[in-house]
Parts: sequence; C-alpha cells; structure tokens
Amino acid sequence: MKNNQTNSIINLVAKTSTNDLRQFIIHRCQLDTDFYKDFTAQFGELNTDYELAKTKEEIGSILNNTESNNFIPDKECQVICDKLWPIIDKYRHRLKQGYHQHALNGFLLIYQAGGSMLTTAFDDSNSLDYLFSMLDNALVEFSDTVLNESEDKKIDYTRQIIKTFNDQEFNDWYEYCFNALASMLPIITDKSFDVIQKTTKYSSVHNSDPNSYYVSKSCILNTKILLQLNHLQQAKAYMEKHIQINDIRKMRIDLAIEEKDFELAAQYCLDADDSKRNDPWKNYLVKIYKMTNQRQKLQDMFEKRLLDNHDLSAYQSLKKLITEDGSWKKKYPKLLKKCENRLTPWEYSSILDNEHEIDKLMALIRIKPRILDVAFARSLYPRYPGEISSLYYRVVVLSEPEINRNGYHRLANKIREYADFGSLDLAKTWINNLIMMYPRRRAMVEELSIVLNEILR
Repeated sequence: MKNNQTNSIINLVAKTSTNDLRQFIIHRCQLDTDFYKDFTAQFGELNTDYELAKTKEEIGSILNNTESNNFIPDKECQVICDKLWPIIDKYRHRLKQGYHQHALNGFLLIYQAGGSMLTTAFDDSNSLDYLFSMLDNALVEFSDTVLNESEDKKIDYTRQIIKTFNDQEFNDWYEYCFNALASMLPIITDKSFDVIQKTTKYSSVHNSDPNSYYVSKSCILNTKILLQLNHLQQAKAYMEKHIQINDIRKMRIDLAIEEKDFELAAQYCLDADDSKRNDPWKNYLVKIYKMTNQRQKLQDMFEKRLLDNHDLSAYQSLKKLITEDGSWKKKYPKLLKKCENRLTPWEYSSILDNEHEIDKLMALIRIKPRILDVAFARSLYPRYPGEISSLYYRVVVLSEPEINRNGYHRLANKIREYADFGSLDLAKTWINNLIMMYPRRRAMVEELSIVLNEILR
C-alpha cells in the first residue's frame, strides 16, 4: 500500500466514531470469511487446529487436481506452485501475529507438498525451486522472530525441520534439507547442532564420495553452523580439512580478512586453482592488496591477468594504477611491447584502438586485415579513408555471406554502420552494385533497400 493510501486510512479512522468502526467490523466479518479469520487471529484466539486442517485439505485438493498420475508437466507444476505461494504468505502473516508454532506447521506442510513433487514434476521453469526458496526465506523470518525463545523450544523447532526432511519424499534430495537448516542458523545451538548431526539423514552422505555435491553441501552447512556458534578454532580446523571446497575457501578467506590476517588470506587465494579467467580468487586478491596498499603486487597481478589470462579488462585497472604512481609515460612503451608479443592480434588491436595509436593499428590491419571490424574502421577512417573503405567492403561487408534473411539483415547493417562514419556515396554504390549482382535474392534486395532509403533521406 502506498504512503498516501495509508495516510488516507489513518485520517478516515481518526474521523470515524468507535461505534461506527465496531459496526463496520462486525458487518465485514459476517460477509468476508478471510477477514473474520484475520480479525479473530489478531484480536482474539485463532483456532489453529481448524486452520491447519483446512490448509491440509486445500493443499491436497491442489495436488490431486492434476491431469496425469505419472508425472506433472512443467506448466502444471507452475500452476500448482502459483496456488501454494499464497499459503506461504498466509502463514508468514500468522508468524507476525505471534502464532510461531502454527506458522512453522504451515511452512512444513508446504515443504511436504513440494517434496511430494520432486520425483514426478518436470520443473523446467524452476517454479518448484522458487517455491522452496520462498519457504527458506520464510524460515529466515521465523528464526529471527523466535530468536529470544528458550533453548528447548529452539531444539524442538530444529527437530521438526529434521523430521520433515527425513520423510521419504526427500530421499536423495538432501540439498533442500541443507538450505532449510541454513535458514535457521540464528537459532541453532550446540545441542541442536548435535541433534542435526545425529538424526538427520544427510549425515549419511559423508560415507559416499568425499568430492560429491552432497558432501560439499554438508561440509558448507557444518562450517556455517560452527561459525554461527562462534567456535572459531574448531571452524578453522574444519575449514582447513575441507579447503578444497570453494565455498569453504571463501569463508576461510573472509574470516582471515575479518581478523586482519591479510597474508594468510592472500595465500589461500594463491593456493587456489587460478586456471579460470575470472575466478573469484583474483577478485579477492585485488581486495586484499587494495586494503593493504600493496600497489606493486596489485600491478603485477593485473599484468598477469592481462598477458597470461588475456583479460583485457585488467588493462584499464593496470593503467589506472601506474598513472596514479606517476610512471605511465615511462612504463607505457614497454607494456605496449609486451602486449604486442603476448596477446592475440585482435586483443592487441583493441588496446591500440583504446590508446588512439592510429598508425600502429593501421600497420597491424595491413598485416592482419581479417581483424578489421566496425569499431576499428570507425577509428581509422578519418586518417585512412580510401584504404579503410576498400578493406571494409572486402573484409567486413562481404565476409562469410549467409543466404538467408538474417544474413542479409546483417549485411545491410554493416553498410548502415559504415554510412554512419564513412562515405555516403560509396555506401550507396555498394548497395546498388549488390542489388544489380543478385536481383533474384528478394530478401537481400529488401534489406538493402531499407538502408538505401535511410541514406537518401
């Protein structure tokens, strides 16, 4: 509801007499069952058993109203989830009204409903995963709400979650249990952690392949719980044992940064697999070197990313650092030579273009004409109009012609882009020549004629 609407209601309530408000509420309760339930829940005593029984009936009706007994098609799965989402909102509202156990019961009913579809639903649209995600978010709200309740109650809430996910519906679907328990981190205690380890089915995954997905998820959850319980030494030892799991390595690095042990944090980054061009460890190193003002290490790292990993985005970061140090003019020629020797011709051309090295770029294009593209042509045309126009027509316009509508559209667009920076008369000549050469290619003639008309305006 918008602020102006809220203010309008406040003003109306202030002007209305108590008796009139009372009569309105009574009349509204008689007409609207949902309003009656909400009103009695807020100001009276909600019949939670009755509401939960009706919710079970509603969910049963939603799940039973399917066209096939064998599987649930994706569209039907979406319809089912669309009908279950409002029930989550209803029990989130009950949570806000103070019905903590009742709200959890409602959430668990929907978890069970989702679990019953895991082996039968085709969830290409990820509706079911989104449903579980909404439930996990509801559990986060639940945990924050019951944070100050007794330890016995918190343990009981944890047992109820475990019992739900130990049901047959969730056999071999451990990740949903992990996510739900992770959502309850704020209320997990040492005793409930012990309950989790002893009574949850997921504890059995540790007997399988140590590199498996579920073992990783289990280890990540255990790490989060140990950190939540502030068992730092135990958590550090556990993370060291499972440091090969990327998410655990990230948590260990974050902890080292938090403790200002930047050398250790950097070492964890350097020990990780850096074969991927944009792996997270490089980003962590940037953060660490910036925080510790290790500018030379930062420069070395950006240069390595540029020259070894062919990451052109590192060039601007490297240039910025060197410029701030006041040595760009001195170091630029040497860096440019390294780029020429170690980067691909196109990558090197991009840097030349960025640095407005027009003559060097033209010299390279003459040797490697196939790397000419619209951006390079636009930069080179003012100084080399005739040479670039000839190369552009041969290399860009006529390259890899496709005999279909999409190909003709791309062909026409290349000429349109040339006309934006080059000779309009030459662009018209190219179009007319192509139309004369291929008069029977109707789609080509149509696409080229559109561009020609744009030029003639």
